[in-house]
Amino acid sequence: MVLATLFNSSAPVGGSIAAQPGAVDWLHYRRLAGITLKNNVERAKTLLGEAAVIAVAQSSIQELRLATHASLVSIAAQIAVKITSIVGLSWWDTASICNLPSFLLSELLAAPSETAVLGGLYCLQYLLEDVPKQLGAASEVIVQQVAQMVMDENRPETIRRAAFRVASHPYELGSLLDWNVEALSPMQQGLCNASRSFARCCTSLLAASQHITFASLVLRSATLMFDYLEYFFDNDAESMHLAATWVGAALQHILHPANPDVATAAADFFAYLFEVYERTGGEGPILVLATAATQAFPSLIPALFKYIALTQEEEQAILEKDHYSHRDAYAVVLQVSSSSAGGRLEDHAEDDGMDDDEGTLRKSAASCLDKLCTIAPNEASALVLAEIGATWTHADWRVREASLLGFGSAVRGCFASMATHLPTIVGNLKAIIGDQSAHVCVVSMAMWCVQRIVTWLISAEGQPLVADLVDGIVARLESDSKRVQAGAVTALKVMLQAITEVQLQLPAALIEGAVRRIHRCIELRYNTGNLSSLCDVSLIFLGLLPDSMVTAFATPFFGVRAAKMTSFEQSYHAAFVEHQHNAMVDKDVMYLDRVLVAVLERSPSAEQQTSILSTWAGVLWDIAQRSAYDDADLVFHSIFNASQYVRSFDTTSLTTWLAHRDYDIVKVHTSQSFIRCSCYVMLYQLINVALDSCLRDAWTLETCYRCATTMLTNDVDDDPALLSAISNLLGLLITLRPEQRSLDAVLLLSQKLRGDAFGESYAHHFAVSCSLSKVARAHPTIAAQLPLTVVATIFAAAPNSLSKSLATIDLCTAIQAALATSDPSVINAVAQSVPSLLRMVFSWQQASAAFGNGTFEAIGGFLRSLLQHGQLSAAAQQVLQGLPDGYRAQFLQTYGLA
Repeated sequence: MVLATLFNSSAPVGGSIAAQPGAVDWLHYRRLAGITLKNNVERAKTLLGEAAVIAVAQSSIQELRLATHASLVSIAAQIAVKITSIVGLSWWDTASICNLPSFLLSELLAAPSETAVLGGLYCLQYLLEDVPKQLGAASEVIVQQVAQMVMDENRPETIRRAAFRVASHPYELGSLLDWNVEALSPMQQGLCNASRSFARCCTSLLAASQHITFASLVLRSATLMFDYLEYFFDNDAESMHLAATWVGAALQHILHPANPDVATAAADFFAYLFEVYERTGGEGPILVLATAATQAFPSLIPALFKYIALTQEEEQAILEKDHYSHRDAYAVVLQVSSSSAGGRLEDHAEDDGMDDDEGTLRKSAASCLDKLCTIAPNEASALVLAEIGATWTHADWRVREASLLGFGSAVRGCFASMATHLPTIVGNLKAIIGDQSAHVCVVSMAMWCVQRIVTWLISAEGQPLVADLVDGIVARLESDSKRVQAGAVTALKVMLQAITEVQLQLPAALIEGAVRRIHRCIELRYNTGNLSSLCDVSLIFLGLLPDSMVTAFATPFFGVRAAKMTSFEQSYHAAFVEHQHNAMVDKDVMYLDRVLVAVLERSPSAEQQTSILSTWAGVLWDIAQRSAYDDADLVFHSIFNASQYVRSFDTTSLTTWLAHRDYDIVKVHTSQSFIRCSCYVMLYQLINVALDSCLRDAWTLETCYRCATTMLTNDVDDDPALLSAISNLLGLLITLRPEQRSLDAVLLLSQKLRGDAFGESYAHHFAVSCSLSKVARAHPTIAAQLPLTVVATIFAAAPNSLSKSLATIDLCTAIQAALATSDPSVINAVAQSVPSLLRMVFSWQQASAAFGNGTFEAIGGFLRSLLQHGQLSAAAQQVLQGLPDGYRAQFLQTYGLA
């Protein structure tokens, strides 16, 4: 109460102390009081009750209304938002203080005082940042009202800029959400409804963007609006003006930028425009903007080439940290893959050949060049080739490096124009890679270019060049340059993955030589991120070796692991036991263990398995005891490595190991999604191998089921990766304990499944569909409860692969078995999904027989069950009759149905 009074007091009681010699300004005391209120209001509610919260709330509203100082209204806004996050938006009405949204929009934004208006805008922005879901549909009114303020040229630019930030922020937030177009949230619906008003605001500002100081923010906001075009773009005169204004302004900011940030925003504008054009197939409103952008290519493409050259400052920053002994200060960017129930690690680091920070002009220009060549190769090819031809052999290495970056960015889109030159270009790249005197940036960029043409390299024309190119890259693994190391391991990883997919054989001598170099590299030259990538390459080479060579391959890894484990223990002790300032944990041993897990799966050693698993179990236990969750990468790898070693055990060995350990289930407290995913992977592995013998005390299969379903109900709407991990665990639990609860879990998962997902989100929904299909195969009666149309749509969109093959077998087998029960609910569910199910079958074309694992037979059996079913054959025949005659005849003949 005293702090609230102090915060609102314009002067101390009994006279001003500011007049006393050396006195601190009274404003400083008021700021301290406000900050203390904000930081302690939640505790005050617990200790003093609602009366204390009401007093604090009233003091914040009073300061917002009086607006005595800009710094105080900012603090008052933070207090109001903090209270809202604790007690909810409706509380302000219930407590008879005010209707907060109405107070902000109707009173503060209309106030004559500029400071009061800024206070209202601050509060709206903080609300949108901290409690967006509580605002919900009100986002529409907020955006529309502040957009009007932005377009009022009579207002000060400080007000217009602050108002624009408020209007743009919910669209920034919306770009991070996982959208379901069939069931928009209230906030998403509000943003869609307000999109026309905000688009007009962007048009108005971009028309005069040479005269405002926040042009980069306007460009980035306009870029976000490409996802909302269908809600406001009508192909009328206003829309044509919008397209011309947006594209014209972005082009001018690339050709004549006020600063690098504006040019970067303009390049990102064009890059995302082309990305949306490609995603939508060039249909709809985006076509108008893309057409205008294409007409600008003659001036846009040379400008982009100008921006992709390294500056001296960028070169210096690279070389300062380029020796192999330098350790990265950041964590390796890894997460759990959705490709398998067991969980795998995926490296999500950019393979763009540039380790620049996010958002640099160079990176944005290269991305823009890549995307424009993809969507308009005919218009871009001649311009791109002219730029590359003029700089490919330039005397200045920076110009040559930029030429390589330009080639790599453009080659996938302009492949048809460049294909005849590729044999010569590959020879040039190999020469650059082998040139020990070439600048490290040129060498690494040449290796990146190799990644960009890997599809051609594994084709019939490129295959004769592969072995020599791989040998040349392998030779650079032992470079002293971290940048060259990174280029080499990344290029090798991409090439080896492609070679493995097409089953191209590399010479045995090359493989053995590469393994010897890897052994030398892991002993000294590699650490942190580069070591992680080298371990990925090592795993691929391990897969190419016969069983007789596995032990020789693994021995140096086990030897290096001992030294790396010592370094890990010492650094862990310094960071979490001694709490040394700036101490970082050496996690190199964790990357080596990814390789050793694969070794032990092929050549089991009970002693090694139990020793290493015991180590990581102990580390995880110590992390939990110390609540050492600040290092998320450490927590993740400890859980994930332990789970992978669990996978290498058989049931008897793991059960024995568990029986001889006195342990409790470790509770990991974290909000980090990827760590929670790894926890579900760990539970999956433990239960899959050891069944319920891995659970102790109150933890049972039922406990795990409740935990997973609770998480599914509350926390996965915007997190497809977590949804995927939970679905894997639930699928296993349902298979082990097929009780009534299994139907509830299937219904929960089904409600979360979406057929309109794309990109990384799509991969996770595909994994959920695989889990549901596997459950339905084990328990066919569940098939009627599956969203068959959605599952089939997801499978139809997937490329033909082993995971799609197994999922197709599961789904087809489940439906056949379910139809055999003659359950009316099953027949009705399948009848409604026949078109989608057949599209899934058509997506295989002639490839189903190539997998040799029963895919062809499962599809054939499914088709026969449809065509021979009295209530389903007519629907199936109707779909088949809609096919072209030739394709239909070939399709029926392929599956023996003619």
